[in-house]
Amino acid sequence: MKRLSMDLLTLDKARENLIHIGLIAWQKPLYQVLSLDFSSQQPSKRPVMNRPLSLGDIFKQATERTSHD
Repeated sequence: MKRLSMDLLTLDKARENLIHIGLIAWQKPLYQVLSLDFSSQQPSKRPVMNRPLSLGDIFKQATERTSHD
């Protein structure tokens, strides 16, 4: 809140908007910036994350997607 000069209500609303459009995942106290998909004109709906992912989980998902494409 201090870095962004926002009150709690404004921060909560901004966070919810970023989650809704798929730019971040959040589980207190962690934020995860999600990748931008430039391959399509339509924004894709991202799955809701119920927990932060470890780096190992991210690499595992990335290699699974690559092997299926």
